[in-house]
Amino acid sequence: MPIANGLSLSICYSRTKKSESMEVGVYAAFNTSTVSNIRYQYYSLPYSTSKVVSVRRTISSKVNDSTLVELGFYCKGEIEGAAQLQILSAFRLVITPVVVPNARPAEFTIDEIRLVKRGSPPHEQKRLTWRWHGKEEQWHESFPWSKTTGPFSHFTIYAEGCELGRSYCLEFPLIDEELKEFMQDAGTDKISFKIRGTGFGGLCFPIASESCVYEEKMS
Repeated sequence: MPIANGLSLSICYSRTKKSESMEVGVYAAFNTSTVSNIRYQYYSLPYSTSKVVSVRRTISSKVNDSTLVELGFYCKGEIEGAAQLQILSAFRLVITPVVVPNARPAEFTIDEIRLVKRGSPPHEQKRLTWRWHGKEEQWHESFPWSKTTGPFSHFTIYAEGCELGRSYCLEFPLIDEELKEFMQDAGTDKISFKIRGTGFGGLCFPIASESCVYEEKMS
């Protein structure tokens, strides 16, 4: 993951009483296109008597063109005996890019939502497809970019306001029986599909809405 302006690391954890005298934390490994050696940085996770501790750390590298290639936990201290010892429990770990002020990502659009057929009988399958529009140079450099989905990490698909699921590409499989049952329950011959794109780092984009006639728009 590129770290042009740094990464924000949020973690919820708890440490055991036996780890109180130890140094425990998170380490991050970086590499660059100009430096061959991997560089490491360390971020401590202090001991607390609280059951769950929530902390936020900013991961940054002093070398330009750095990429985060590894993230893990480290521990320094003496361990008595050969028995296994639990030191830390991590409940949630989230990494998001840091956006500099007044550097909002450009708006991207999602449209051309349609129903298509894939394959041939008896293995024919219907899928919902869509396209997104925007240019890579409009995207902020601190965020990842996919050759397939562009600035989007995934898409959430809705039918008449009901969430159907997620897609990590530009298609979503549909089942005939489920669609027909859905239309019967709704008392309509049309299904309004909506696609919400979620960007890397959790950024949400506008919903693209388009009505698809189930039988007539099939191609």
